[in-house]
Amino acid sequence: MHGGTTPRLAAATHHAATPLPEPVRVLAVVGSEGPSSLLPTTLAAASFAVTVPDDLDQAVSLARQLNPHIVLVDLSATGAAGFGLCRQLRTFSVAYIVMLGGRDDVDRRVGFSVGIDEYIDRLSSWRDVVARLQAMLSRPVATAPADRPPAQVLDDLTIDLANRTVCVGDRLVALTPTEFDLLATLVSHPCRVVGRDELLRLVWGTAWVGENHLIDVHMSNLRRKLGDDPRQAKYIQTVRGSGYRITVPPTQGPACAC
Repeated sequence: MHGGTTPRLAAATHHAATPLPEPVRVLAVVGSEGPSSLLPTTLAAASFAVTVPDDLDQAVSLARQLNPHIVLVDLSATGAAGFGLCRQLRTFSVAYIVMLGGRDDVDRRVGFSVGIDEYIDRLSSWRDVVARLQAMLSRPVATAPADRPPAQVLDDLTIDLANRTVCVGDRLVALTPTEFDLLATLVSHPCRVVGRDELLRLVWGTAWVGENHLIDVHMSNLRRKLGDDPRQAKYIQTVRGSGYRITVPPTQGPACAC
């Protein structure tokens, strides 16, 4: 890994839809040699503010200091330690975490299990990677509608749309941005089946290109964190061949106090 361009420390705009935050801060954990070493230059040419840490410890430190919008982790540069880095980042960062890896389903599954939002084949062209990042930042953001209270309650589950936090009882649940947006989208359509293609459009946006099985991976992680057994669904029910739905209508409630 090597040094990169230091971004301006502008106030963070959390994953806003168009217009994109300026500058879009990217922490690129990539190698100093090999194909991914050229990615920071490509990102900078696309007006991203890119920082490349010298090692994994510095990556954690910079993630705390710079509050990046995206953390890009190349497994070819980090090896298995990249998974540990993602797990550590997810304990404090709400950045989108994007992993560059090979066509290994095991790496993909492990990546999602430690909290990444996207997994991109490192053989993709860097232009395609840039386009995927731009599409990610253009996603709609789940917030409380003007005519709806910010907190919705399902039994002991509280979804605080204003503060983007989720609690089960008194326990704060650490969700990725994508997991939160999936849950908030389902809550906004209570008791109605929301199909996978519709979820892709509502959460990932119309610019996203990919397979809808990605939703199932994120949904599995979301359920695990909520303690929701799909065989006896308490919050989210799978409708075979169709999609997902919230099992009971949410009620209004106070914001998360956990």
